[in-house]
Amino acid sequence: MALPTISSSSSSSSDTSPWYYDVFLSFRGKDTRNTFTVHLYRTLTQKGIRTFIDKDELIRGDEISPTLLQAIEVSRISIIVLSKNYASSTWCLDELLKILDQCKESMQQKILSVFYHVDPSDVRHKRKSFGKALAKHAEKLNVDMKLQLWKEALREVAQLSGYHLTRKRNESKFIENIIQDVSRMANDHLYLHVAEHPVGLKPHVENVKLRLSVGTKDIRIIGIFGVGGIGGCRSLEVDNIDMGIHMIKRRLHSKRVLLILDGVDHLDQLKTLVGARDWFGKGSRIIITTRDQHLLTTHGVDSTYEMTGLNRDDAFQLFCWHVFGSKKPIDGDEEFVEEIINYAGSLLLVLTVLGSDLYGRTKKEWESAFDQYRKIPHQNIQKLIQTSYDRLSENEKNVFLDIACFFNGEWLYNVIEMLDSFGFSPNFSIPRLREKCLISKFDGILKMHDLLRDMGREVVRQESLKNPGARSRLFFHKDVRKVLEDDIVSQIKISFN
Repeated sequence: MALPTISSSSSSSSDTSPWYYDVFLSFRGKDTRNTFTVHLYRTLTQKGIRTFIDKDELIRGDEISPTLLQAIEVSRISIIVLSKNYASSTWCLDELLKILDQCKESMQQKILSVFYHVDPSDVRHKRKSFGKALAKHAEKLNVDMKLQLWKEALREVAQLSGYHLTRKRNESKFIENIIQDVSRMANDHLYLHVAEHPVGLKPHVENVKLRLSVGTKDIRIIGIFGVGGIGGCRSLEVDNIDMGIHMIKRRLHSKRVLLILDGVDHLDQLKTLVGARDWFGKGSRIIITTRDQHLLTTHGVDSTYEMTGLNRDDAFQLFCWHVFGSKKPIDGDEEFVEEIINYAGSLLLVLTVLGSDLYGRTKKEWESAFDQYRKIPHQNIQKLIQTSYDRLSENEKNVFLDIACFFNGEWLYNVIEMLDSFGFSPNFSIPRLREKCLISKFDGILKMHDLLRDMGREVVRQESLKNPGARSRLFFHKDVRKVLEDDIVSQIKISFN
């Protein structure tokens, strides 16, 4: 099997681990292959920890194979199982030398010693089986240098902090302790792909980490909410909801889990998947993302965090990465970038869509496309943002469209009075729209993001593309004039702003 070298592995992109293996297992096959080591290996792999184990031990020669040497070089952690006959194998002793040398050279690789039914002091001082094995090697070796290297290696590895398994200890719990430490070490160098250009994410990450309170043994549920466009899980296949709930309780009640529920839009989803805290083990963390803040309040989460958009500098930089391939615009293009930022605001995904759409195009194409965006929203942006609208009740949709077409920037009390006259129950509908991050209020003024406004107006335009008089609302002055001049109006709301 061809493995990457440590240099090539370390220079890989930041979204992958610099190690090919999480763990390399060094052990004496005749002592532990079919007992302790196979149980340790199985548990490591079940936990998703990529582990190298030598399956060709029975056909070993006098020297370590290149495959094993390379496997040691690209392993984050080496676990050395020191058993009664470990030192009797020159192969194991050479393997130990390589592991120690690699650890010193890399300064990043870790070594864990497991003293399997042997006393660490016997290893350190070369007593009992270790002393006997080295004495036999001394009889066969013509050169004393190799023997001294082995002795020094055993002394060094015995001084490292490790795990001592005696015959009185529970082997299963002993292995679990090792797994917990290995998981922590391996995850310290685990890189997950977040975004091609992760601009402006750090403050959000820090805020969420603060709310998670990682390290405490309580079970915490936090909610993240925000408007659409602001920025690996295994599913359970079940026959019905009741069976699914039973499976979650039975499988996870004693396990510490990180559960992420993304895009939740119904309370029943939370009741089904996170019905109660005691469904999960101590120390578990559940993260819920949604566009509806009220869902989080109703479910009783421990903490909420509003995912706001990017600040202006970060928005500027992100758009530049996508449209120019660099963090700054080409000379003379700053004004165009500013126009896009004013249009898109702070919505991360919108900036990404527009930047990617305009990448590699001429200035004339930019200007033409931007003019089109202001008349008719980009189809991908419309689809992205309209998801929130589609989940509204009919009454909430009516209120949303009226605000988008007529009342954005108006005094709240005037809007409530007007909508109340239409029977839209604004005293309930408007707070619901705020909970879903579709509108906001500043100093008594009702505000809606320009892109949300444009999305709502596009919903109305789609009601009848060619006949404005067949639409539920008119807001564009040319459409209003056409309808009035042609006398085709039936029952329609019109804005004369």
